[in-house]
Amino acid sequence: MKRVIRYESIIIDNHFKRFARPFFLYFRTGFSALYGFLFMHFLSGSAVKQSVLSKQHQTRLKPFSEVITVQPQGYSVAFSDNNQSVDSTMAFTSYAKATQFMNQKIAADPALAARVHVIPNTELDLAA
Repeated sequence: MKRVIRYESIIIDNHFKRFARPFFLYFRTGFSALYGFLFMHFLSGSAVKQSVLSKQHQTRLKPFSEVITVQPQGYSVAFSDNNQSVDSTMAFTSYAKATQFMNQKIAADPALAARVHVIPNTELDLAA
C-alpha cells in the first residue's frame, strides 16, 4: 500500500516588505491634496469668508503690518508780521478752536486785533 502524503509548509518571508509600496499611503496624500483644493475652492465664495469676523476681511482692511501714522493738521495763533506763535504751548486741532482762543486774546488786549491771525502749524515760524 502506497500512501501520498501531502503536507503544507508555511514560509515566513519578511524580506518583501522593503520593496512593497503601500497603496493607501499614496491614496492618503493624494486625497488630502484634493481635499485641500476642494475645501479652498468651496470656501472662496462662502459667507464664512465674507464675514466681517473672518481673517480675509481683516487683512483687506489692514493689508500691511507696517503702518505710517500721519499727524492731523494743527492750527496756531501767530503774529501777522513774523508768523511766530503768540503762545508756543498752544496748538489747536481745529481752526474754530484757534479762532476762539484768538478772540479771547483780542478781548483781553484789543491792540492785538490787527497783529494776530490763525495759521496752520506748517506755516509757523519756529525760530524764536
